[in-house]
Amino acid sequence: MKTIIALVIISIGINFNIMIAEAQAQIAPIAQKIPKELSIHGQVRNDDYYWLNDRENPGVIAYLEAENAYQEAIMKPTEDLQKKLFEEIKGRIKADDVSVPYSYRGFSYYQRYEAGKEYPIYCRQTQARSEAGIVETGPEMVMLNVNQMAEGYEYYAPQPCRNQR
Repeated sequence: MKTIIALVIISIGINFNIMIAEAQAQIAPIAQKIPKELSIHGQVRNDDYYWLNDRENPGVIAYLEAENAYQEAIMKPTEDLQKKLFEEIKGRIKADDVSVPYSYRGFSYYQRYEAGKEYPIYCRQTQARSEAGIVETGPEMVMLNVNQMAEGYEYYAPQPCRNQR
């Protein structure tokens, strides 16, 4: 019986090593270095990969596609583990969570998630002071519902305004 178990373990190890070797046989893409001199606040620096910022450049798109293909090939042996970990992590996250509110100019601000939704909903409520401390008194006001903003998009990443003061 011990011999059979040992053979099974060795077989699994060999198969796993073969899968890893096949994945590593893929050659990682190497980004071309194109020197670009940047000057900010009197400081000059060189950025050989600045050209990767151009989302319209066919060379950038081709390089990113090659990187993605390489990543998929390298990670292929771990697909089952990735799915298992994803489900485990997802199972530990509360689907309808609410952040701790913070006070600012008479309001309590917080963000909440709804079950089955991917993005936060930013809200506020009016506050009143009592002997027990600050109490939320008014109805919830939805300031920003990112789920509504993301409708119709495959991927959505809200970001603060660049000129925010």
